[in-house]
Amino acid sequence: PVYGRKCYEYFHGLSEVCSWCKNQEVFAGKTVAREWYSFRTDKTYDVLDTPIFNVDGMISKLTIFHDITDRKRAEKALRESEKQLRHLSSELLSAQEMERRRISRELHDELGQALAGLKLQVGYLRRPSGQNAELQEEFEETMCSLDRTIESLRRISRDLSPYVIEYFGLSDALQRLFSDFT
Repeated sequence: PVYGRKCYEYFHGLSEVCSWCKNQEVFAGKTVAREWYSFRTDKTYDVLDTPIFNVDGMISKLTIFHDITDRKRAEKALRESEKQLRHLSSELLSAQEMERRRISRELHDELGQALAGLKLQVGYLRRPSGQNAELQEEFEETMCSLDRTIESLRRISRDLSPYVIEYFGLSDALQRLFSDFT
């Protein structure tokens, strides 16, 4: 007792034993380490309660408080900073994905249409068979080259922003990727 009052009355203004109290363990001979936040001082402490055996055989309690408020605040600030970093990283990934979709659309829509139009124009130049075999062979090679270019454009556009992920999810997209690879 402190000045005839129990510790929970004197230190905390409570009428009952504190819920965090470890006195029974300490007075049973055990050393107890814990963390404690004081609303009164707005500080956090590492607390070490250890029994002391008096010369008369009675047990007293020695309590050592170590102020760890700055460390706890730094840990909290670090957690908040990590949370903010995760959020910013997520935002960056979203922005990158949106840019990939935009580039993919532009490639597909604008360049794809231009190549399709070019293929139609080249198709008009086709000569009836039997006329200038060399020119006919060059024409067929040009058409094949245009087809390969259009297919490459589609592949690049698809790889930039796979519509399968957007519409069907990652699992289906991976299955299609494995299927395409094999």
